[in-house]
Amino acid sequence: MWVYPHVIVLIITNILEATWADKGSLAFAIDNTISMSDSIEQIKLSAEKIAKVVLEEKSSQIKNMVLVTFNDINERAKVVTTTNDRDIFKNKLYGIRPHSHVRNDCPELSMEGTLLALNKSLPGSFIYVFTDASAKDYKKSEKIKDLCQKKQSQV
Repeated sequence: MWVYPHVIVLIITNILEATWADKGSLAFAIDNTISMSDSIEQIKLSAEKIAKVVLEEKSSQIKNMVLVTFNDINERAKVVTTTNDRDIFKNKLYGIRPHSHVRNDCPELSMEGTLLALNKSLPGSFIYVFTDASAKDYKKSEKIKDLCQKKQSQV
């Protein structure tokens, strides 16, 4: 499994350069389907590293962290946690397991996961979506675009 070092550097740079007066959220929406089994552990390490670097910066523009999972079954998207406590975030992050229900596994309800992360995040937030599939619910992309503009958040 390869690491996302360039992506992590870009993410951290974008967050630290933010100039909003109020602090936003750092949100992660993670696909927890069985096809993500090989990737989830690497995503956990990357998300923890991003959160650690961003939150330790004196000028951090992050007030809290939001963690959402999504998949392709009836359970839909789920908020795992919304917290400003790094230990709670880390525990919940490392508690994510691939869903054992095997269905078509692709495409996923990634737009629903993204919308949930946006709705639970503060204005001026950074939302990162991790998936290995296209969106089953792609028709929700306009809602995401509108909400991003309204909340001045980035996905």
